[in-house]
Amino acid sequence: MKRILKGIMILAATAALCVSFAGCNILTIYRDGGSAQNSSSFDDDVSTTATYGKSYAVKSVDLKIQSKSSDLKDAVTATAAVQQAAVSIRAGVSGGTQLGSGTIIDIDVEYEDKNVDSKNFVYVLTCHHVIDGSSSIAVYIPKRVVVNDSSGSYDYYEYFEYGFGATLMGSDKESDLAVLRIDIAGYDDFTVADVVKAPICADDTDQGEGIFTIGNPLGENPGTASYGYISCELREVSVEDIGKMKLTQANIASNSGNSGGGIFNYAGQLIGVLNSGMSLVDDNGDGIPDEAGSELTYFIPAFGENGIATIVYSLVSTVTDGNYGYVTGRWMLGATLAESSLGPFTSTKYIYVVEISNNETYSLHTCGVTKSDYIFSMSFTKDGQTYTCNMNSISEFSTFVAEMKELMNVGDTATVQFGQSPKSAYQTGTMTLQQYIYSI
Repeated sequence: MKRILKGIMILAATAALCVSFAGCNILTIYRDGGSAQNSSSFDDDVSTTATYGKSYAVKSVDLKIQSKSSDLKDAVTATAAVQQAAVSIRAGVSGGTQLGSGTIIDIDVEYEDKNVDSKNFVYVLTCHHVIDGSSSIAVYIPKRVVVNDSSGSYDYYEYFEYGFGATLMGSDKESDLAVLRIDIAGYDDFTVADVVKAPICADDTDQGEGIFTIGNPLGENPGTASYGYISCELREVSVEDIGKMKLTQANIASNSGNSGGGIFNYAGQLIGVLNSGMSLVDDNGDGIPDEAGSELTYFIPAFGENGIATIVYSLVSTVTDGNYGYVTGRWMLGATLAESSLGPFTSTKYIYVVEISNNETYSLHTCGVTKSDYIFSMSFTKDGQTYTCNMNSISEFSTFVAEMKELMNVGDTATVQFGQSPKSAYQTGTMTLQQYIYSI
């Protein structure tokens, strides 16, 4: 039977109502907004302290990277070693709650201000899209319960017993990674000494290597483990709302709510973060997979230029008292663009600005473009060669922006021609690419 591929989807689950605009030929190239973090939005079972929501300038970062271990364990032992490092995340957004997963990572952070009491600080790695646009973030650490009765001894986990309000350290849409900080306080039977941290292994992985993940499928099944193998390393794919990414493919489950969950090897080392998945469906449109095992999973690897080891270090080390951490060299245009024609009897397309941010870390506003302006062309010169986009369609401009990302750096400039109407005279402005810093 003929098969078609559904798009590669990010995997945060959503509870309650979330509203989005549906339509063709609209390109959003920034994600802005979201209110300040507010502990009053948390449930009663979430602990916050005086440090919640406060940003402190970072002096140094010690990310505990391990070499790949040959001390492989069986599935039961390996899972138990990292079970309490696998957390559930609830991010409050406008109209609902985004549900995802995360991993407590082994990292030491020293702050510029020696008066910052950081002895109870713990750091959580997740996906950017899990927390994007949130007004509050709660992290839940599993509670291990040991029972001794007449039948013997056994243990199990309660997954929403220890809740902590999380402060964002830094986030990066392009790599789809974010680092959170929680303060382990508020529970008599759980202290920072009880926290399990997952070691990061930044060595290359191998096709066929056995792996597992612990996540929260559908946002309702925390602590669910899935086991499988690496199917392909560093496959370039196009991910919904993010763009092209080089990800590792695996054959483990990738249900909504598993986003941000750790991928581990059988030595109990963190080797990736699950962020997207794809399903094969038949061509009659009923959405039912053709056969068992047709689901594909993709995760962000620990190694490489955009691997979790590099990105985590950058996101944490660049935190200041006034800004979240960022990835050095990232830039974003900062606008929502749409495509239209001037009437039903013309095929000529024009690109106009639906929304634009005046955030100084975005770039497009630096040339004078404002909301409702039309953009007629954009060009830049690199190494003696000039690249130009005549803005005939959103898809053409998307390709052009991807080329810009490959060639241009923060501080470079581009020429933009724009105006209030296709029938009026256009203006020419110089856009300077700005270091982008995510904010919620």
